[in-house]
Amino acid sequence: MPHTIRLLVATILLAGGCIEAPPAPQYPDITFTDKPKIQMAVGKVEVVDKYLPPGRRPNVEHEFPVRPAAMLARWVTDRLQATGGPAVVRVIINDAAATETNLETTKGIEGLFKDQRAQRYDVGLDVRVEVEEGGFTRAHADAQAKRSRTVAESITLSDREQVYYQITKALGQDIDAELEKNIRQFLAAYLR
Repeated sequence: MPHTIRLLVATILLAGGCIEAPPAPQYPDITFTDKPKIQMAVGKVEVVDKYLPPGRRPNVEHEFPVRPAAMLARWVTDRLQATGGPAVVRVIINDAAATETNLETTKGIEGLFKDQRAQRYDVGLDVRVEVEEGGFTRAHADAQAKRSRTVAESITLSDREQVYYQITKALGQDIDAELEKNIRQFLAAYLR
């Protein structure tokens, strides 16, 4: 009888190992193709990513389904258009960090009965758009955007990933508006 029980337990464990986990949700790229191109009288548009993500906590941008720096590079492709000329537009990503901060929660018996805010995510972008001509920076426009969001301690991994995506998408809308406004104000001489 003990041998039969061991065999039954082994069979159940093996069968349990064959169950596949549900596929991870796929998130669409964050695009800006619904907006008109910003046409610039330059020969080329480049992206320079100066932000070096540490790849460890408290930084979490490496866990995002769409990283803030990748979203910004997509913005450049979707929104800026070189129409010809001797100058070069260089979009410099100075910062694209996302950090996690653990929040103070109530401990003990009282804390057991609450679903408290446990983490805060802060995501920011710091971008400079430069026009270079003849080896000199002729004009530039800066833009920054920040977003924060807190999550409950009961959040699932899937829900956390959804939060990451939502923050990045909202940040994209913010930086899009800020960049367009500042480009039109400070780089007007290079607009078509």
